[in-house]
Amino acid sequence: MLDGVNDEAQHAHQLGKLLETFQVVVNLIPFNPIGTLSDFRTSSEHSVTRFQEILRSAYNIRTTIRKQMGQDISGACGQLVISMPDKRSTGNEEPLIDIEDLHL
Repeated sequence: MLDGVNDEAQHAHQLGKLLETFQVVVNLIPFNPIGTLSDFRTSSEHSVTRFQEILRSAYNIRTTIRKQMGQDISGACGQLVISMPDKRSTGNEEPLIDIEDLHL
């Protein structure tokens, strides 16, 4: 989940309306920062919990919140691959604008 991008109440309601007729489990995964390569930030714990509560109470959608591990040593999901130098890297890359720009 990205702070201010997809973690607000309106996003929870949009997702809830999309999925309410299906039997699904939504796994909420807070974003793991990747240093200076991105301007994205991790959603606050409060935002993730509020998002979960909306899905559960308003739409009866089962949800889990992924526990973050390894972030303190840059070993969390999505961080390890970024720490390895890219053979094609010139060191003059533009900052990432969107998560799809990672080309993973």
